[in-house]
Amino acid sequence: MSLIYNLQPGELDAVRELPDCVIYDPEDIDQKNELDRVAVILSALGAGVSVDTAISPLAASIGTPTIQLGWSHLLLSDAYDAILGSCHPMA
Repeated sequence: MSLIYNLQPGELDAVRELPDCVIYDPEDIDQKNELDRVAVILSALGAGVSVDTAISPLAASIGTPTIQLGWSHLLLSDAYDAILGSCHPMA
């Protein structure tokens, strides 16, 4: 599933050409203003992987285990995010 709200034409074409790779891009959702609909999609996922965007805290806040690619500046001693315990920051 791609939740890139400003996806440029052709940006995922190379990935879509991989064998057995299917990427769903929900084009009918305004991802900036319909966060309730985005949250429903995120809650149906087994896990999420995102860079440091709004998707990371939104997915983690509704309980979807989330890997955030990049540095988090609010880590606890156990390496979990201080605010969102189900978000696992990674570099």
